[in-house]
Amino acid sequence: MRKKGSHRAVDLRPEYERLGRWLRALREKNGISQRALSIRLGKPVAYIHKVEMGRQRMDLVEFVDFAKQVDFESATPFLELFDAIRTSL
Repeated sequence: MRKKGSHRAVDLRPEYERLGRWLRALREKNGISQRALSIRLGKPVAYIHKVEMGRQRMDLVEFVDFAKQVDFESATPFLELFDAIRTSL
């Protein structure tokens, strides 16, 4: 049994790291801090950090909300990321 407050490492697929790096670059490109994004999304800063480090899964709705809040305007970079992940599977 896990002790209350203890943390365990989450072992996700490498594609989550790639997605996290892409989302972080998008956020930083638009000059948005993790704190500001966490407020916009109504999520803790730790959630943003975990997503960007590839340690937190996100569903499609969360992804769209994240992208919208960092002013994601063009599908081209996303399609490039999608192709890169798809070919690595």
